[in-house]
Amino acid sequence: MNVYDFDKTIYDGDCATDFFFFSIKRNPKLLLAIKKLPFSFLRFKMKTISRTTMKESLYQYVKHIDHLESEVNDFWREHNHKIKGWYQLQKDESDLIISASPEFLIRPICEELGVHWMASKLDTHSGLYDGNNCYGEHKVPRYREFFTDEMMDDFYSDSLSDTPLAKLAKKAYLVKGNEIREWPLPALLDNETIYD
Repeated sequence: MNVYDFDKTIYDGDCATDFFFFSIKRNPKLLLAIKKLPFSFLRFKMKTISRTTMKESLYQYVKHIDHLESEVNDFWREHNHKIKGWYQLQKDESDLIISASPEFLIRPICEELGVHWMASKLDTHSGLYDGNNCYGEHKVPRYREFFTDEMMDDFYSDSLSDTPLAKLAKKAYLVKGNEIREWPLPALLDNETIYD
């Protein structure tokens, strides 16, 4: 089984950001729901709140979208072309995509691709997470809820924040655009470093 990060790895960009601007363009009033986001982002950068709490400030807009499922389907009709060609060529039905983006957004495209997935659990009625944002080291316990370490063959991500998951793979690859190279060995050997 090969495991992939989603945003900026097999998707050209960040789908959560793209969906936010897609929704705001359709309904500019949604901006009123995120008025606390700049303050939350500043607090996150000052390390006084978690990434999860900061992201919850952003996802407050989601609970104000009428017919969210329809909105998400419209989004993917316009954005599914951003799945990278190299992934389309090697995609396999045994693949697992694990993403920090929310489940409501990841599920439809993964179902279209015909692959397994796990993502951040977000309550779309409250804009709050059930657990942690599935980011960095938090991907490891999510992965282990369903799979053993021995099941992962190759791992692909665009970010060193995924080093904890990369350490579980037989081979790990760092993706930059469409360039794929082996994961930097120093990152795999350094047990102390935490990447943002």
